[in-house]
Amino acid sequence: KEFALNDAVNGLSLNGTKLDSDTSGGSSMEELLLHFVDCAIATDMNSDSQDSVDSILELAAAVAVGIWENKSTPNAAATAVLERAIEFSRALLERVRSTACKLIGFILECRESSDTTPTFELWEMATSALLPRLLDKSQAVRKAAIEASGHAFTEKTEVPEESIAEELQEALLY
Repeated sequence: KEFALNDAVNGLSLNGTKLDSDTSGGSSMEELLLHFVDCAIATDMNSDSQDSVDSILELAAAVAVGIWENKSTPNAAATAVLERAIEFSRALLERVRSTACKLIGFILECRESSDTTPTFELWEMATSALLPRLLDKSQAVRKAAIEASGHAFTEKTEVPEESIAEELQEALLY
């Protein structure tokens, strides 16, 4: 899978031929990213593996956002990874919900540091997923959601008046 991810990023097919620019960031790349996200979140974490899992998730978020910036089809990979993180944020296991919140934060952080202005749709999806986690029964999940929410309010984020921003700020102040 490591070679497949490297090849997909470089626009190569699995047999070594160069792919067209329209297909190199397509569904195969999204599938690879989702596979890495699934494996990282499913990993039974301890103090030795936590940094590795966080690095894998941060890389997946950066690659997904990077594809978003460089392809003509916006949101495809970033939305796929974000939707998977949202699914995991509703899981029964506390460590899975916590890790999913971290992934959402990584996506927001990558969008914040990118050259393009974040779209409201991505922002709203991410913050809508974080809102219930701010009131989660688990302290670790709440902490991860608070840290992820820190990337939701930046100078680059243009939030309409009527949005979830007020609810999110209220939950953070609570």
